[in-house]
This record gives sequence, structure tokens and C-alpha cells, in this order.
Amino acid sequence: MALPVGHPLASRAVLEAADLVDETWIGVPLGYPFEQVLTEIERISGRPPRVAQRFSDTRITEAVVASGAGVAILPRFTARSSAPALELRPLVGVSAVRHISALSRPDRAERPSVRLVIELLRQEAAHFGD
Repeated sequence: MALPVGHPLASRAVLEAADLVDETWIGVPLGYPFEQVLTEIERISGRPPRVAQRFSDTRITEAVVASGAGVAILPRFTARSSAPALELRPLVGVSAVRHISALSRPDRAERPSVRLVIELLRQEAAHFGD
């Protein structure tokens, strides 16, 4: 979860769906992967999220959250945790997954660089489990 610095929830180590019920959200366009997390929060809390704006660009979302306009779901490994006006907290109790697919033509799949990337993706997936 991305919160503006000074937000009351920023003092918590982790957040749950119930913590976010009354928040204003900066969301993603309908059908984008993070929308699934908002749907799950609604299912758990029984209340629809109040989405003020939707952006497909995470850097714009970061800036809008940092301005204090709302909270957002951002990917924990690529969000700018060092942004001075942004606090990142894990969201627990909500099912959130990301699927990564690697596609290649058979002739390209034989290239050493492609094989290396595929192997590294497999290793990383094994590290996180199913």
C-alpha cells in the first residue's frame, strides 16, 4: 500500500482491508491487475472502495498519492520506496498475486541469453513458491 507521508495509517507496520474502508483510492483502470486487489478488499470489508481517480502509470499514481489525494496499491518491488512523500506498507489478509509469462518463438528460445532469462525467472518463481 502506498500512503502519503503523515497519513494516520503510516504508523502501522502492516495494513488490513478493514483499515482501508474509508480511504479515498487512486486506482488503476478497470481490468488492470491491481483492480483485483480492490475487489478483494470490497469482498472482505463488504463496502466498495471510493476511487477518486484511475491511472495506468504507477509514477503518476505515486505522485498523486504523495500529494495527499488518496492511497493506492503499488507493486512493492518497483514502487519508489525512497520517494520522500510516500510511505509503503504491506497489505495482509488480501489475496494478491501477479502472473508473469515468458513467450518466445522456438528458434529464439534456443539463444543462450533467452535461456538464461527463462532460467532466472524459474528460479525466482521457485523462491516465492506457488
